Amino acid sequence: MEATGHDQNGNFALRGICPFPQCNRPSTFIRISATNVGVDRYNVHAAGIRWVAVLQCQGCRSYILGIVLQFQGTSTYRYEEHYPMGFPDDEVADEVPPDIAASFKEALRCRWVQAFSATVLMCRRALQVSCDLENAVGKDLYGQIDDLFSKGRITKTLKEMAHRIRLLGKRGAHADYSDIDATIGEDDADKAITFLRHYLDHVYVLPAQLAPPTEEAK
Repeated sequence: MEATGHDQNGNFALRGICPFPQCNRPSTFIRISATNVGVDRYNVHAAGIRWVAVLQCQGCRSYILGIVLQFQGTSTYRYEEHYPMGFPDDEVADEVPPDIAASFKEALRCRWVQAFSATVLMCRRALQVSCDLENAVGKDLYGQIDDLFSKGRITKTLKEMAHRIRLLGKRGAHADYSDIDATIGEDDADKAITFLRHYLDHVYVLPAQLAPPTEEAK
């Protein structure tokens, strides 16, 4: 979400993705209630004033509660929060085995709440489950990934990306390894999800979609 201020008196609007499933598209949210100075944890901020108001989506006409920070003495507003937050897109292709899909869906939900370490940890778990289902040989995930590559199940690029996820997941689980950066951030989480989508497409989705039709389907 982004905030737009019209004056210095708490008059603001928001724009962004509507959180309601029936809409879920870019929209503008117009204030329809009086603005109130936030109380409790939304009290006056050192940099300015927090304002709270009810706003209406101009697409589906549903209502949200918007919270913004107005910088002291200006008509500049910064988006803080809105409710309801919406729902994460955790859809996974039907061709992906259920045990793998369950871990990947959890990774997507973790990413949605910005739990970056948990995101890469669940991506690693999904990768581990896949290696087990593929009967990859190796005493650990490192060996299993290399075994999948040697058997032609994944490409060299996917193998290298898989090892990156393995290391990130190891860091997320134990926080005592020095082979990668100590901090797992948004970029790491996004790369883990991007890799896993490519991996699942390569290993499960495309082979299933390109397979010759069965006798029953003919």
